[in-house]
Amino acid sequence: MEKTLYHYKAKVTDVYDGDTVTVEIDLGLHAFIKGEKIRLNRINAPELKGKEKEMGIKSRDFLRKIF
Repeated sequence: MEKTLYHYKAKVTDVYDGDTVTVEIDLGLHAFIKGEKIRLNRINAPELKGKEKEMGIKSRDFLRKIF
């Protein structure tokens, strides 16, 4: 992974599924990015649709407990 110049605080505002979350990023100086959807690196969770639906719901609920 590349080293970056800056590190930002982020608050999880929603968990879509087991590997996708919505965050609010604090850029400092009262500047925010709200509603940014991000996927978690190196995680491939089951989808909420199709034949993986049951496991997708379980993985989403588990991630919600963590956050």
